[in-house]
Amino acid sequence: MAGGAVSLYEAIYAWTQPCGLHGPCEQGVLLATQIATGISALDGTVSFTPASLPGVATDLLGLAVTGNNGSLNLAIEQHP
Repeated sequence: MAGGAVSLYEAIYAWTQPCGLHGPCEQGVLLATQIATGISALDGTVSFTPASLPGVATDLLGLAVTGNNGSLNLAIEQHP
C-alpha cells in the first residue's frame, strides 16, 4: 500500500553467542532503544537504516508495525 505509515521499534542488545541445542539462552544487556517512522513508497516498500552502535557487536531486535494488524519482527546481528 502506497503512503502507509509504518513505525519501527528497535532494541539493541550486547551481542551474545547463539543459543545451543541444550541449556538456557543468554540474553545480552539492553544498550539502547529507538523508535523510527516511515511512509511506504508507491510500490509499498519501506526502507529503514537500522540503529547501531559503532565499534560494538550487537543483536538488534525490531518490530515494524502498520495499521491495525500488520507487523513484522526482525533480528539483525551486527559486528564491527
